[in-house]
Amino acid sequence: MSTRYPCPNPTCIHEFADSELVGAVSLKCPVCGMVLQLRAAPATAVSATIPMAQPVQHIPMATAVSVPMAQPAAPSAAAADLQTQAYVPGPTVRSNTFVDDGAPIVRGTRAPKRRDWVTYTAVIGGFCLFVAFGVGAYLVGFKGGSVGDSGFVPARSTDFNVQFQSPGKPWSSHEGLKAALPASILAMHRENPTAWMAIDAKKYDHDPSALELDGEARRKLGRYLRNLETDPPTGAAIRDGEATAGQKSSRFVFLGDMYLREQEGGEKQFERVSGECVMFKFQGIGYWIYTWMPLQTTENADAMNLVAAQFKEIRGRVGLLGDRAEWKQQGQRRTVFAGKSADYQLVDRMGRWQVFANEDPKERDDKADMVLFAPSPTARNIIERLQTSKVLTVLIIPGAADGIGAAQQYLLQRYQKESDKATMEPADEGMQPAALANDSNGKMMQWKMSIPQGRSTYVVAAVAPRDKDLVVAFAECDWNERNANEVLFQSIVGSLQKKTE
Repeated sequence: MSTRYPCPNPTCIHEFADSELVGAVSLKCPVCGMVLQLRAAPATAVSATIPMAQPVQHIPMATAVSVPMAQPAAPSAAAADLQTQAYVPGPTVRSNTFVDDGAPIVRGTRAPKRRDWVTYTAVIGGFCLFVAFGVGAYLVGFKGGSVGDSGFVPARSTDFNVQFQSPGKPWSSHEGLKAALPASILAMHRENPTAWMAIDAKKYDHDPSALELDGEARRKLGRYLRNLETDPPTGAAIRDGEATAGQKSSRFVFLGDMYLREQEGGEKQFERVSGECVMFKFQGIGYWIYTWMPLQTTENADAMNLVAAQFKEIRGRVGLLGDRAEWKQQGQRRTVFAGKSADYQLVDRMGRWQVFANEDPKERDDKADMVLFAPSPTARNIIERLQTSKVLTVLIIPGAADGIGAAQQYLLQRYQKESDKATMEPADEGMQPAALANDSNGKMMQWKMSIPQGRSTYVVAAVAPRDKDLVVAFAECDWNERNANEVLFQSIVGSLQKKTE
């Protein structure tokens, strides 16, 4: 009767016959591929030289330890000789050439075969579960992120109350464009013919007017594209667009030079593009859908019509998630501050501003009519409230044809009392006055006041004519605090309007 010897690989199911072992120097398992070295002499401590890539090393080997094997019922003569020996697989190299290092051979313990299926099932099941989680996370959508590269995957942003159904191939997400524009929702592009699109959104503490949306779009495109041209031009009447996401929209078309890449030698490469911006609002959030293509594409009627049709279809994929609970809460915080000596009011929709009962506006400026304070929401006591408060002042100054210029000159003179070298310039390069949402004759501007080798101040001011006077509402803070206070200032200053309550 032939005796069977299991392969030392604990996960292998092959068994060697004793006839395979007689006289063999080495064997290769036909199932798992493990190479076994067999030797007839008892193991002793030896030293073998193993060829290495670089350098060659001599590695001393430990003394062999023999592991007794179970005695077969009727072993053959060859098997009896081998029972006094031990064996393990010898070393292999990447070329599959076996290297005899003279090392002792130790028999591995064979794992029970009945447990192999448990291991395989666990590994395969774990992998499938990992894949399922990844796919599920992709399909659930995102929160303020961008859609995937292909497929009709719905993307949702609960922060901005909007959803978008991806058009699938050939459109794919473009994270670089999303960051460069920037677009808060997503950006995508396609090839052959080339085109781009982006969806942006911004929260307001009031329902933004069409003028505000239009001004924001032009400012953003003006920073992203060189030599921007628009139709209708800046300051012209707003042009209506097709209803989008069930809301009334406005639109303008544009031309500009889009940055592509930096060539060798540092020269920047631009491409002339033609596009359209469609914008709308809903419960305190403004939305912008930008679509554009290379101007060269418009010379090919078929390519232009193909892309234009896709642009229209893309706008139809934008939808709203429903009413905003946050919008209702904002309405509950609304506070109106009415002017004393002129027809104006300011509306605080954030619940941050207040009048200090003992504050006399004239103590700050002899032309001041109102002073408001906005303490830090993290202030722990009255002292911290006073130290961290932001201040808004309303001035009544003589009227002028150039209201913005008159306000800037008056404020500059205030700062020049501190330093005659104080200067004021737009907060951002190329920034122009923006129309007030609720006063067709009013304008809002942002400035940076600088004192050489001294402090810089961020100033937001709104100017509106009243009879022979100008109402000037302005708020200020240290320039380094601009990001933290920009929305707070623009909200209250931009609310300047005639009394309605």
